[in-house]
Amino acid sequence: MTAGRDEGQAAGGSASAELTEEIERTREQLGETVEALAAKADVKAVAREKAAQAREQAADRIGQARSQLAGQATKARQNILSASRPVREQLQGSAEVTGAAVWQALPGRVQRAASQAAAGARRRPAALVAAAAAALLACIAIVRRRRR
Repeated sequence: MTAGRDEGQAAGGSASAELTEEIERTREQLGETVEALAAKADVKAVAREKAAQAREQAADRIGQARSQLAGQATKARQNILSASRPVREQLQGSAEVTGAAVWQALPGRVQRAASQAAAGARRRPAALVAAAAAALLACIAIVRRRRR
C-alpha cells in the first residue's frame, strides 16, 4: 500500500507543480494586460504622446516646405536673372549711345572741364565723397528752409 500511495502522491505532486506554473503564467499575463489597460487609460500620457508625434510631424513638414521654398526661390532668381540679361544689355547699350550723343553735343570747353573733374575724382576719391556729402547737406538745408 505504501508504494501505491507514493505513486499517487508523485502523480498529484507533478500535477500540482504544473498547476502552480500555469497559475504563475496566468498571473504574469494578467499583470501585462492590466499594465496595458492602465497605459491606455492614462489620458495625460496618451495626450502627451500624441502632442509629441504632432510636433515631430509639423517639424518634418516645415523642414520639407523650407527646402522646397529654397529650391523654388533659387530657380526663380535664376529665371529672373536670365530673363533680365537681354534687357540689361539693351539698356546698357542705349545708355552708352545716349551718353556718347550728349558728350558730342557739349561744347569743347565743357568737355575739357568734365574730363578734368573726372580725372581729379579718380586721383582723389575722398575729395569727391566730401564734395558729394557737402552738396547733399546743402540740398537738405534748402528743402528745410522752404518747408518753413
